[in-house]
Amino acid sequence: MAFAGPPPQMLPPHILILRRPGIYEDEYYRLWLVTNLDICTHSPYCNRLRTCISVHLCQVVSFPHEITSTTPSNLNYLPRMWRLYSMGTYRGSDAMVWRVSEHFQVGNTVRLILRMD
Repeated sequence: MAFAGPPPQMLPPHILILRRPGIYEDEYYRLWLVTNLDICTHSPYCNRLRTCISVHLCQVVSFPHEITSTTPSNLNYLPRMWRLYSMGTYRGSDAMVWRVSEHFQVGNTVRLILRMD
């Protein structure tokens, strides 16, 4: 379901739905590519499962034709969908809570970094 009007560029998406491995789509049909996936199991900031996961998403104009070397090979830690739960927090379809670590724009590229709490 799309929202009316043009997408507000710097507002975080309300919903991200997996379209194919490593590529999500938001409510404005914008595509978000997973560009980095950090997994840490020894940080004191880890969640109750003792695992920290940070996912770096970059807004792209079209589907990449092939997986590049910058696309993480192990994407099975990520949920099929994220829904904005409150400002700065997403709830994944895996019932985990993901916090917005960073959301910024460099030139025409919008980036979003989520961390599993």
